[in-house]
Order: sequence, then structure tokens, then C-alpha cells
Amino acid sequence: MAVNLKKTSLKQKMSRRSALPFTRENYILFFIGVALILIGYVALASGTVNGILSLTLAPIILCLGYLIAIPAALIYRKKNGEDA
Repeated sequence: MAVNLKKTSLKQKMSRRSALPFTRENYILFFIGVALILIGYVALASGTVNGILSLTLAPIILCLGYLIAIPAALIYRKKNGEDA
């Protein structure tokens, strides 16, 4: 009987691990990153060739989206104490 308990607890642990790890916060961060990327490309296309918008501001916004927001959405995970 003890063997069956160990097997079920192992199955429960595996099902918890295989569940989709993304939470609402992950999706919010991801969509913020996508919005930053879209805003960056719009700013890149709308500015003049030698303007500050297309040469400076748009690349900074794109880098924020690609290098900070999207990876943060993929890496972020709640701590065990925060789970409700």
C-alpha cells in the first residue's frame, strides 16, 4: 500500500510540473513587450530620416521590448509563498 502512495504522489508532482507555467502576469508582460515592439516600429517608420524619433527613440523602444520585456515575461515566476 505504501508503494501505491509513492506512485500517486510522484504522478501528482509530475502533473504539477507539466502544467502551463505562465500566469496572468506573464501574459501581461508579454503583451507589454509586443506593444513596445509595435510602437518602436511605428516610431521608426513615421520619423524623418535624420530625426531624433527614428534615429534614437525608436531603437531604444525596440531594445526595451526585445531585450527586457519579452525575456522578463518568459523568465518571471511567482515564488511559492505568493501562490494562492
